Amino acid sequence: FAQVQVARRMGIKQSAVKTNIDRIREKYARIGRPAPTKIDLRIRAIEDGLVDSMEDTSTADRNL
Repeated sequence: FAQVQVARRMGIKQSAVKTNIDRIREKYARIGRPAPTKIDLRIRAIEDGLVDSMEDTSTADRNL
């Protein structure tokens, strides 16, 4: 999802989404597990058990 879509879905500002993603990336970097891209963030989330590796995002509602 794009940050604007996440913001709409969560009912928050796009800047809040960006801030939170930046904070997550900083935390991962501090512990030696950098996640500079969306793919890296997804891999970290799978590794940490936060999302299912088989979750299909291709069918998600893209018209929020």
